[in-house]
Amino acid sequence: MGEVKYFLGIEITIDRVHNRVVYSQRSHIDKLLKKFGLSNSYGCWTPQATSESRAKQQPADVADMPYRELVGGLQYLVSGSRPDIAHAVRHLGKFLSCFTETHYREGQRVLRYLLQTRDYALHMDVVHGNNVAISVFTGSDYANDPDDSKSVSGYVTFLDGNVISYGSRKQGINAQSSTEAEYIAMNEGVKDHGDAKLQLAYNLSAAFKFSKSVLQKLLAALNECNEWGQAFLLDALAGYTPSDSREAEVIIERVTPRLQHVNSAVVLSAVKGIMKFLEKVSEADTERSLSTKMTSPLLTLLSTEPEIQYVALRNINLIVQKRPSILNEIKVFFCKYNDPIYVKMDKLEITIRLVSETNIEQVLLEFKEYATKVNVEFVRRSVRAIGRCAVKLERAAEKCINVLLELIQTKMNYIAQEAINVIILANVQNVFLGMEMYCLVECLLIEMVREVFPG
Repeated sequence: MGEVKYFLGIEITIDRVHNRVVYSQRSHIDKLLKKFGLSNSYGCWTPQATSESRAKQQPADVADMPYRELVGGLQYLVSGSRPDIAHAVRHLGKFLSCFTETHYREGQRVLRYLLQTRDYALHMDVVHGNNVAISVFTGSDYANDPDDSKSVSGYVTFLDGNVISYGSRKQGINAQSSTEAEYIAMNEGVKDHGDAKLQLAYNLSAAFKFSKSVLQKLLAALNECNEWGQAFLLDALAGYTPSDSREAEVIIERVTPRLQHVNSAVVLSAVKGIMKFLEKVSEADTERSLSTKMTSPLLTLLSTEPEIQYVALRNINLIVQKRPSILNEIKVFFCKYNDPIYVKMDKLEITIRLVSETNIEQVLLEFKEYATKVNVEFVRRSVRAIGRCAVKLERAAEKCINVLLELIQTKMNYIAQEAINVIILANVQNVFLGMEMYCLVECLLIEMVREVFPG
């Protein structure tokens, strides 16, 4: 078959002299120019003009304008080999449902720019050695969108000088300053940097490195940003690896005030960073003191709306797996009667992770009550939870099995069925309960069968 030369509209040239691969879409550009009658027009050196109106307008009589087809063709160029028109094409894409003749002319200008630069291509040079580096360049305008005054982020990711990823997108919030807009753009670049590491199986030990001066600027900017800007910056800070225990402690102290923020996204982003930096703290007492500062803010989130509770519980579930001592007040995870089912399920899971020999009795009372509720799936999960407690706490296994036997005696078919399955599973997992108890289970099972089939 030979070397690939053409793939999905992208021309591929292998230059063995200079050890590089060149990606070009010149033929696709020529097709677009011919299709829209611009093959013999004058070219231009920029894809956008700053003087044209860009605000959304009511669509005029544009039935004969193939605007959507034009934008679709340009979007394919962006996805293939032309990062230089990403910003212009993103802008054109906003008007697919409300375009006017002005927007169509803007699309034609992009084509005339492509006519002038049809020979532009992406060059991918061979990477030598194992010490490859991923770098990201980001930028942003400031409040240039006339419709909502939002800014636009742009980023380009390089692998040893080779472009591997790029994008242009409107920011989700209104930046309060050009500095904040740049920080939001930088956060987008940090995320793309992380994605690039995963996609390329990059050495995970080579984490994203901020210089110490940039780190201090990020920490200082936390006081200048609005709530969503703080969440962006905290997510970016979580990618920093402290050089020693002292630096980690300083960063945690600077981030800790965000735990008291009214916005749950800021709180959870702060928790994410603190959990990361605690790994670098060497002294046990200091680590314990810093980690307990997260307890109250996390528990406060459990008094908010159910949707926020759910997100908080998903995070807490991960936290207690690594640091169960942070949240050892098990009663706060007991289900309330008006909790949505998705909140109850997560609370149940966290309770199992926090159960111990000191609180097993109150947990069993709670699980026993759950087993009498209306929702069948929640009842089944509660019965299984009792069995998991028996497997987890061998000394409390008999107490757990006694509760299961009480549930079997309720003679509710689905409760008894689940309880018997749990007892059998507990035995398989080396929770041996003695012949007497299994004889009792067998007798109860026979009695239930006779009630169902009296003949």
